[in-house]
Amino acid sequence: MATKIDIFAKQDTNMVMDLSGQKIMIYGPNDTGKTKQSCRFPKPLLLMAENGGNAVNCPKFAIRDWNTFVTINNQLVNMYDKAHELYNTIIIDTAEELVNICEAQVCKMYGVNDIGLVQDPSDKNNRNPNGYLLARKMFRNQINMLTSYGYTVVFISHEEEVEKKEEIIDKDGKTKVVTKTFTVPFGTEKEKGSTRFLRNLCDFVIYTRPNGIDQNGDAIPSTAICKQTQTIFARSRYNMPVMVDVFTAENMQKTMLEAIKSSAEESNSILVPFEKKEDKFSLEDYFEIIPKVMQKVFAVAPETVQLIVEEELGYDDEGKVRKVSSAKENDIPKLANIYTKLTNLATEYEISF
Repeated sequence: MATKIDIFAKQDTNMVMDLSGQKIMIYGPNDTGKTKQSCRFPKPLLLMAENGGNAVNCPKFAIRDWNTFVTINNQLVNMYDKAHELYNTIIIDTAEELVNICEAQVCKMYGVNDIGLVQDPSDKNNRNPNGYLLARKMFRNQINMLTSYGYTVVFISHEEEVEKKEEIIDKDGKTKVVTKTFTVPFGTEKEKGSTRFLRNLCDFVIYTRPNGIDQNGDAIPSTAICKQTQTIFARSRYNMPVMVDVFTAENMQKTMLEAIKSSAEESNSILVPFEKKEDKFSLEDYFEIIPKVMQKVFAVAPETVQLIVEEELGYDDEGKVRKVSSAKENDIPKLANIYTKLTNLATEYEISF
């Protein structure tokens, strides 16, 4: 949701004292407990972009298409107070499959099977839009919205190995280039996709290293790699240790909270509870900004625009859909929802306003 900007007002320099608002990427091979342990974080909601969460006991939704994700995301954001009573942790499993779903939506919008073939038939100048760029905008818009409301958002991902070239000095003092194998979250080396954005967004990127089985044939708990090694990508914005020997939800939460506290002490920041920033737009502000975006979006998706207004404002005494201009002070939250949905729609159709 948009907010007014005032650079002269006192700016917040505190740090949130818990995991509210933290973005976490947990990646690694199968059967290392990524989903199971993530679903043991406080008040979880599992969004399954791929089948794999049926064995965990927590609230869950299957994400079969992009519209399903957008609908859930809008409810988490626009009905925050109600949603936050039920959910503190939002888990997306897997990140790369959600990216695929978003790209499939772009293909559907333009009637192609390959995002690289996206063309805009309404473009009179024959300027083909970049399908990957459009998908990145749509994806970024939804994820930025979700991660701005105090949820702990966990992105589950698989791993992949990439080759990295590195200069070394040999025993004779000569420089030579060697190729090394490096483990990274799946898809994050691709410039066109959105998984790199997620990796860069996250406050914690954790690799789960399997430890095999014990003498009884039982799986040994995985180890969490929290800082980059010579062969594995991992990082944190806080003072995390190199590894957490036993990867469990309890151990990870404890270690992350200690890292946040240590970082706050190091930077002389005060630890405070997360506080949702309220929208500062007035009724008059919405009367000014909503028509500007509504006019442009209505030109390409009139039925969707009408449905958005209908869902939020309802009907007047004559049974007609209420107009935005009829809204009162107590309708400001509804106008905020209309504005958010319209801007999301504008992003999907690559409309500037």
